Amino acid sequence: MENYYFTFGQAHFTEDGQPMKDHYVKVTAENYNDARECFCSNFAAPIMGSPTKWAFQYAQSNFNSQYCPAGEYEHLMSDAATAQMALKNGDL
Repeated sequence: MENYYFTFGQAHFTEDGQPMKDHYVKVTAENYNDARECFCSNFAAPIMGSPTKWAFQYAQSNFNSQYCPAGEYEHLMSDAATAQMALKNGDL
């Protein structure tokens, strides 16, 4: 599993008005596309109000958290990542 990071622009606010410009959302997933699908359906659409209301997606190797001083807003896991963790912990 890999970690991917989603960032927001200056004018991005949650549906309840919280500014997201200095936050990021971390997604653990099998690949880039799974991470984007997980983020868009589980965070961007319900929390931001639109699956396209975010700025950039980064792989772990290209992400520098110093540019997001407010830090991690939420950590999501794709279905595959959740299943893998359950297997590892003996929950399945």
